[in-house]
Amino acid sequence: MVEDVGVGLLLPVGEVVPVGNVGRLGVWDVFVDLADPAEGYEAALLGAGEFAGVAVCGGDEGADLTAPRLVILDWETWGQAPAGYDAATLLCTTLTYPVSAESIRRTLMHFLDTPSGRVATLAAAVRFLRFADSGELTELALPVRCLGQRVIEQL
Repeated sequence: MVEDVGVGLLLPVGEVVPVGNVGRLGVWDVFVDLADPAEGYEAALLGAGEFAGVAVCGGDEGADLTAPRLVILDWETWGQAPAGYDAATLLCTTLTYPVSAESIRRTLMHFLDTPSGRVATLAAAVRFLRFADSGELTELALPVRCLGQRVIEQL
């Protein structure tokens, strides 16, 4: 159930909201265009097949999460992506902290270790690699590239 509290949407983590034509450019729409053919992501994303879009936050980071009841707060970049995209984004943001990244991977593996979750992970990797290309989050480039290559091998 999605709560509207006047500030934004609050969606309990793990709840999947299928979205139809919402009239917005979803994050999924741009991933293939952003993918560098030399990295192999473009071919992997194009060859992965079709996945239903689900509502995603698109900007998950630790500051956007609450506890003890886990809720995503910031939805300003919401859009459509394959199920597992928010889990993949959270994983990517923690890759420079291996213990935290492994804990997140284990906790969210039921989202990540699925066909849709692997495609979502590639999409998140593309996003973070483009950030690094523009000089942002450069410390994530190598671990995200390694994660992306592991996922491509699993497809």
